Amino acid sequence: MRTPTRPRAPRRVVEREADVQRRILEAWAVVNNGLQTPYEVLSTSRQARNYTRAGGAGVSRGVPDLLFAHPAWGGTLVGQEVKTHDRSSRPNRAQERLTEMGIYAIVRDELESIDALAMWEYHHRPEGWLGRYEHLQRWLEVNRRAG
Repeated sequence: MRTPTRPRAPRRVVEREADVQRRILEAWAVVNNGLQTPYEVLSTSRQARNYTRAGGAGVSRGVPDLLFAHPAWGGTLVGQEVKTHDRSSRPNRAQERLTEMGIYAIVRDELESIDALAMWEYHHRPEGWLGRYEHLQRWLEVNRRAG
């Protein structure tokens, strides 16, 4: 007679930062579709992955995963570091310092990403900020209700 086995706990699905970043980039593609002058969204982690495969060293600590630019900002880049909601996905000291300095934001999903950039625009008020800010706020409102 077989000894009964203990039921196994369900496997915990761990969300990867790459999956979160992919969703953020997809959301920004939708947001940009409704703007006369869209934001430029650059992924440094994708570039780093390609560079390290080719034998390079990757990106330095503290370089954010996403960089945003807009013609109205002049040469300013706004960064976002992507983390998951998992407790093990925490910012390192360099990332915490840069966040405290206002150089970039740490985001964990597409709503936080869009909200963080809307807040940056609100506080810095570059030329034409109001229309973009209102567009971002409308997008957030619709998607928060849907979620």
